[in-house]
Amino acid sequence: MAVDYDMNSSVLIDDFNRRDNHAFEYIFLHLYDALYRFSSKLYVGTEVVPDDVVQDVFMNVLKSRISFESLEHLKAYLYLSVKNSYRRYWSHQRHVENYVQHIKHLSGKYKVT
Repeated sequence: MAVDYDMNSSVLIDDFNRRDNHAFEYIFLHLYDALYRFSSKLYVGTEVVPDDVVQDVFMNVLKSRISFESLEHLKAYLYLSVKNSYRRYWSHQRHVENYVQHIKHLSGKYKVT
């Protein structure tokens, strides 16, 4: 039976912590747009799809065993997860660029004529 939640309800976060599907869906639907906009601003000019970032963050929370004290705690965790995803993306991009530059340097250094 579906519960009619309120975003300020302690029952909502309790059910979410138990990974109740209805609570998870309710929170996802209520927080998705704001997290999508946040992700869109971070990833502007990249090939990363903000929708994928938000879905990945929610899936990671769903799979985890982390419990949240409040909805505010959960929101903070979700926003921080989006931000950390962005940081990992740019760290990876820097490593790729460094590798490409290294390969270019080596190919120029050892040209066969």
